[in-house]
Amino acid sequence: MSAISDILYTKEQTPLEFQFDNLMGPPVYSFLTREDVYQLNKIATSLKYASNVKLKYKMMDSIMAQRGFRHLELIEEFIDIICMKLSYLK
Repeated sequence: MSAISDILYTKEQTPLEFQFDNLMGPPVYSFLTREDVYQLNKIATSLKYASNVKLKYKMMDSIMAQRGFRHLELIEEFIDIICMKLSYLK
């Protein structure tokens, strides 16, 4: 019985104690084609979209949505906050 309780009631680990290197999963690159990666890199590094963050993320989202990724609402709110702060700087 004590062996089970040791497993069930282990102390919580901090992020520094957790072994993230032991996590296994397919790399994100396995879900994307080379063309997708090329297009994402082109959009991310483009000077054309550097001043229009919403458009940049919208274009990147369209590529990722084709592969089954979805945009999180929390990230959308974060982007809105960043855009507001950037507009105040202009």
